[in-house]
Amino acid sequence: MRKTKFSAMALAISLMLAFTWSCGSGEKPPLLDRETIKSWLSNPGVIILDVRAPKDWNPSDKKIPGAVRQDPDEVTTWAANLPKNKNIVLYCQKEGTIVRVARKLNVLGFKQVLALKGGWSEWEKAGYPTEPK
Repeated sequence: MRKTKFSAMALAISLMLAFTWSCGSGEKPPLLDRETIKSWLSNPGVIILDVRAPKDWNPSDKKIPGAVRQDPDEVTTWAANLPKNKNIVLYCQKEGTIVRVARKLNVLGFKQVLALKGGWSEWEKAGYPTEPK
């Protein structure tokens, strides 16, 4: 029960941050720590998108469990298939690509866009769960 209450509170705070960011900031989307994202891996209200640039994606053989790979240069194409009522969590190699992708998603009407603090490199370095791509 306590874990559920904490998860609900973390989700509510994240949504408030996402709404604040979506109302005009040109900065990074709200950054979530690895522990939060790890706790969301099986949450049906969250979609995790791997938007690493091809130069970072291609040589890698792993990704975050359940993450869906999307080309960061084709946002308008694949975003049409995403539900707008879920949290969209982005990650790239170190945080560079997420700003550009998040801005495009925001323009397309996505209000709950979040990102992994430190990117894939920090997730992997910490030994967090991965799966083959």
